[in-house]
Amino acid sequence: MRILGSVPMTIAVVVVFALQATWVAVSARFVMYDEQYHLAAIKVFSTRWTPFIHQSAADGPVGDIERYGSYLYHYLLSFPYRAARALELSDGTTLVALRLVSVLAVSGALVYAWRLFRELGAGPVTANIALTVVAMMPLTVFLAGALNYDNLLALLATAFLYYGLKLYKADRVDVGLWLKVILVGGLAAVTKYTFLALAPVVVGGLIVRQAPMLPSGLRSSVREFFMVRRRGVAVARALLALGAVLACGLVVERYGLNLLRYGTPIPSCRAVHPADICALDPVLARNYGLALAHVPVPPSLSGAVTYLTYQWIPLMLKLLTYIGIVGVDSARSTSYGPPVFGALLAWSVPVVLGLVALATTVLRRVRGARLLLAAAGVYTLVLFLWNYSDYAKLGQPVGVQGRYVLVILPIIVGLACIAMAQLIGMGGASARPKAAVGAVVAIAFVLSQGGGVTSYLWAGNAAWWRTDSGVRYAVASQASQLAGELVISDKLVRDPRL
Repeated sequence: MRILGSVPMTIAVVVVFALQATWVAVSARFVMYDEQYHLAAIKVFSTRWTPFIHQSAADGPVGDIERYGSYLYHYLLSFPYRAARALELSDGTTLVALRLVSVLAVSGALVYAWRLFRELGAGPVTANIALTVVAMMPLTVFLAGALNYDNLLALLATAFLYYGLKLYKADRVDVGLWLKVILVGGLAAVTKYTFLALAPVVVGGLIVRQAPMLPSGLRSSVREFFMVRRRGVAVARALLALGAVLACGLVVERYGLNLLRYGTPIPSCRAVHPADICALDPVLARNYGLALAHVPVPPSLSGAVTYLTYQWIPLMLKLLTYIGIVGVDSARSTSYGPPVFGALLAWSVPVVLGLVALATTVLRRVRGARLLLAAAGVYTLVLFLWNYSDYAKLGQPVGVQGRYVLVILPIIVGLACIAMAQLIGMGGASARPKAAVGAVVAIAFVLSQGGGVTSYLWAGNAAWWRTDSGVRYAVASQASQLAGELVISDKLVRDPRL
């Protein structure tokens, strides 16, 4: 029981996750989640010294990267890309090196997730179990081993939730925490625009919570934060303040200027560029073709309910485990993972949501829990409305992605595990060791049946791997064979999502 809640166990969970994601990074071909697009955008930024660029058709099929709000990941990774080019590394080695940055980012997100669980009031055992659940999602592992801005968003958004929760729970104005919230929140906003759906509830809650304390506490907090004698601490705090100001500036430059120039913070590619630049992007070209072929349907409540129940929810459930690669001649090879894992997921989702609902009552004493749950709820609602709007315009459920909800996964899993721990605690002290053993057994079983990297190993074959010979190919083949033997046959279990 004690070892399950130990710091070495926490470290082990993060390290094992990182090793699994690293295997994806070194072995997989281009990942189907727009990895080629992300690499192309990184290459474009590698030819400029600032992220404020003037785009032309010569930059290739990258859509709008001049005024889009999701540039930070591409810009930051352009520097290791430049280094790789200067060292004359091969394209394959460069791709792996860039992917490893993503692995580090998501590993950092897991550290912040653990800190978030603890700040919510989870005990050390509960926090480690919740961390393991988040870390063993197949899509989390698979995506972490690829180039994708969702990976940097995971780090920044989880840090934002953690610092936001700490500030919400504070009984005084804390300038240091405010600066951290502003820094990571601002950077997250220019990493991926979908963060704009998550931030307002948290920021609004913080303002409401802290506003009454400002008249009496702001001046003393500012003085306490900046007036320090230790030079190293003073420099670090000054840099934090400068970083927060810079993050605010980046948000204003991108979304504020977009609002002034185009009347919206997120303009379409065609509002910014000539049609020839936008037509180079296959996703934009597809959407434009669908729009021409479909007569838009006015959004309605009945249409939204129908779309929610028959399209959006079933698709989200399926896409939570959807992985795949882009192989030779752009041929895609995809998988929803082992049917047994799909069945476990389908049965688990109602239980988890029930526990989260229960958490709203049992966690009334945990300040900030409802704020995070409200933020997750608003984010999900905005995501649904965005997808429904596209469906009404295009006639197809485009843009629905299970990976988009991974950013709120720590909130959902954390609250569910805390609620479960509260229920187990009602059974007395003797129930806790038994529950801990049961959790370990359940996690081991799920990992063997598609959790973590197992889904990738189970689905993979020569078409998925970056090499067709050598040691890496032999290891991949053996690992894939082992996963096939471990996972319960699809003849015995049916995936209810399919």
